[in-house]
Amino acid sequence: MEDRTSLLERLLRFESPIEDTVAMLAAYGWASDQELVRLAPSDVVSILDRFLAGELTDCQVAYWAELLEMREDVGYESLWADHLRRAVSQLASPEVHGAITPGLVVPMRRVLAGDVG
Repeated sequence: MEDRTSLLERLLRFESPIEDTVAMLAAYGWASDQELVRLAPSDVVSILDRFLAGELTDCQVAYWAELLEMREDVGYESLWADHLRRAVSQLASPEVHGAITPGLVVPMRRVLAGDVG
């Protein structure tokens, strides 16, 4: 069995089959007294690029973000923490923040990729 950290890294990258990763992570529970991995802007940009390329559906992106939002063992890269938390929250709750569409994703991607100016 893979260790918790490697499973969390697979989750960050949304490696398929994601259901297997989630099932194996369930053995460790949700609670943690420390961050084992940190979400970086490049992780989110990669997911958004895959959505824009049609590799991931809006439902898969929402599911991924929801899984991250609930974990205590996943932190956020400190310089980008506010942007990352906002992105994960928006993606995890499309019923609150609006559908996951290119109109939402492209500006979010620009910010996280540092393409604003």
